[in-house]
Amino acid sequence: MPTSSHRKIPGAPAGDSGLPPVPYARVDHVQLVRREVREYVPRASLELLFRTAEVVFEGDVEAAGAVARPPAVAGSLMITIDLSELARIVREPPDAATAERLAELLPRTEGFAARLAELAAAEIAARCGRTIPAAWVDLVPVVRTEGNRILVDADVSLSDPERS
Repeated sequence: MPTSSHRKIPGAPAGDSGLPPVPYARVDHVQLVRREVREYVPRASLELLFRTAEVVFEGDVEAAGAVARPPAVAGSLMITIDLSELARIVREPPDAATAERLAELLPRTEGFAARLAELAAAEIAARCGRTIPAAWVDLVPVVRTEGNRILVDADVSLSDPERS
């Protein structure tokens, strides 16, 4: 009695399944459904977090000058998000564990760095008296927590689009 799981093709010589040799190892069990858990911060949640954020910009911004080049900027953007302010409208508990998880996820969240750049551009524009495109803003955010608060700090500078 044959032990192969392949059926013999009618008219094939004895001992030959009629199938080409398999170039890979035989699999006894196949996974039909793959389970994957993926956590991320949705865009609407990101906007909600920024809507309740306290934003502070400190630093030196050059007064309005030539429109073609960005002003010189040396500053820091500091953002504080207190999760307790969102307690009535979010499903997760506004505790330290949720803050820690968000602090891990936010730096890899699509749109996070762009939203920070927009905030920094608005703060710089208010100080120098002209519109600053968010694309000019260079920053690298550092996200940490204190209890149920998320703290984002970033050194801010502007790049010259002519040199890019």
